[in-house]
Amino acid sequence: MNDPNNLRRALGAICREDFADALADVLMTARENDEIDYAAIARRAGERTQDLLLFAWEEKLLIPRSSLRCAEWDDRMMVLAPGQTYEMPNIARYLVTEALRTGRWDPPRAIAALYRDMGAPDWGKMPELVRDLAREAVNDTLRGTQIAAACVRNGIRASTGAVIAILKGGGIISPKLAPMGPAGKARTPIYEFNPSIRPLHGRPGETTT
Repeated sequence: MNDPNNLRRALGAICREDFADALADVLMTARENDEIDYAAIARRAGERTQDLLLFAWEEKLLIPRSSLRCAEWDDRMMVLAPGQTYEMPNIARYLVTEALRTGRWDPPRAIAALYRDMGAPDWGKMPELVRDLAREAVNDTLRGTQIAAACVRNGIRASTGAVIAILKGGGIISPKLAPMGPAGKARTPIYEFNPSIRPLHGRPGETTT
């Protein structure tokens, strides 16, 4: 059963209590419509609209549709103004769906359900792979070599490139386009890890019932 109170309760684990009600309403609307515009958010959040949007963007629960060149998160333009539209990464939609049903922010279940529905060959291994990546991430960033090593540790047989494409499609990671200090000099690509599923927020490898 989809109970808005369940989602509000689950969001209490990842955001300030005074945000939970408005954020729940915003995320439910975005989930139902695949997007939400600034005016719809403002109707629900009032004077907290910009703070709520910045939080949702920081946690990659909502992504601005506006971009300079491509769809990667690094290229998106967060404009806090009427006329702007925001969408949900796939994993955020599944996190909200699970929370509406169970009242828990449950990354393992959401990840498994997402990749099962996507038809990923190793969907049952994806929660453990993502937990591994969460442990490896530094400042919510990963190197391509770390992803490759995690695939080996978790018995993922697909090529690293195929797994990266699956992770990108699920909204788990997104390529960093701009150099990041010393990391920018590395030969391996750098990826941003979705903060809404990092260990602090529901512990991706946690056993649930």
